[in-house]
Amino acid sequence: MPARTSCSGSNCIERLTQFSAVVVATPDDPQGELHGRAAQPLAAVPAVIGALLFVHWERRAETPAVPQALLRAPGVVAGLAVGAAVNLVLAGVLFTTTSLLQGAAHHLTPLQAGLAFLRLTLPTAAGPVFTARIVAARGPWLPVLIGLVLLTVGPALPAAWPTASYPVLAAALFLIGTGVSLTLPALVTVVVAAAPPGTAGTASGLLNAVRHTGATVGVAVMGALTGGSAFLCAVLAAGVATLLWVISRRRG
Repeated sequence: MPARTSCSGSNCIERLTQFSAVVVATPDDPQGELHGRAAQPLAAVPAVIGALLFVHWERRAETPAVPQALLRAPGVVAGLAVGAAVNLVLAGVLFTTTSLLQGAAHHLTPLQAGLAFLRLTLPTAAGPVFTARIVAARGPWLPVLIGLVLLTVGPALPAAWPTASYPVLAAALFLIGTGVSLTLPALVTVVVAAAPPGTAGTASGLLNAVRHTGATVGVAVMGALTGGSAFLCAVLAAGVATLLWVISRRRG
């Protein structure tokens, strides 16, 4: 009799994640923006259910998709949690700031709003080149820590001054983009290097999976909030991730 695996669970989780994306992408209905925002957190429900089902199937599977040795490796669980938090902040800020830039506060056109995001996207695109040099010279732990601090400080600016002028928001976007460019490349190095022999591919795939889950939750939760409250959610997520990263370093 073939060994019981979690393949069916993985397929189910994939469909639940796709459903989450559909909920997030669905435009506000005719009942108004408030009703649309109230429904936004529903996008997180399938992702959470999928995660719980995945854990359930993994525990019962004779050949689990994620080896227990991988999760027990020092730094892997912390790296996965940080990866989810980074994408939660990034996706949530992208979603929330788009509405903010085109709303009553700034009145930007879609083109102007897209250009405004260059403060975030340019560091994200160009920064990994410099991050690779830092990782080679100093190791991955410090870039991740600095990136997480920037990801905490960046959203804190619009969280503290939600009605501030655009330069405040531009500074926040630049800090977030720089934080992402420092954190994610170094984080991949941490997780893959910590993986036991033969599990590097699984570790990389698992990191991508938790990052997508974090992005789904970030859009769902931050999209349901308004003003400074949405950015405060990002501050809390990045702050907790920073604390977890420091604790994992001391334990390791």
